Amino acid sequence: MGKTIDLGYKYPEESFVECVPGSKDEVRYPTLYIEGLKEGDMESIPKEGKAVITYKKVGYSERDVDGKEKISCDLKVKDITFKESKKEEKEMSDEEAIADGLDKEMEE
Repeated sequence: MGKTIDLGYKYPEESFVECVPGSKDEVRYPTLYIEGLKEGDMESIPKEGKAVITYKKVGYSERDVDGKEKISCDLKVKDITFKESKKEEKEMSDEEAIADGLDKEMEE
């Protein structure tokens, strides 16, 4: 698998605004807003976990902000596959585990 990029960031001391929720030392993350979900899609999204996305990079920028280089990119997210957590895997029924094992064997 490729490189994992930690997207966490903190507000610089000099630019922190008191009206921003949370503390200035809190690590923040970008938000992925998904629109156009269909009925039943929400049940596929766990409260927390890992996912694989299919995307296309559609934009890229580098800019100087107060003497510091800021780099960003725009991704068009085509689809997202949510991975089962270890806890969910343990909660699988025997029948589901057997079916999942067969699926994995067929992929190989």
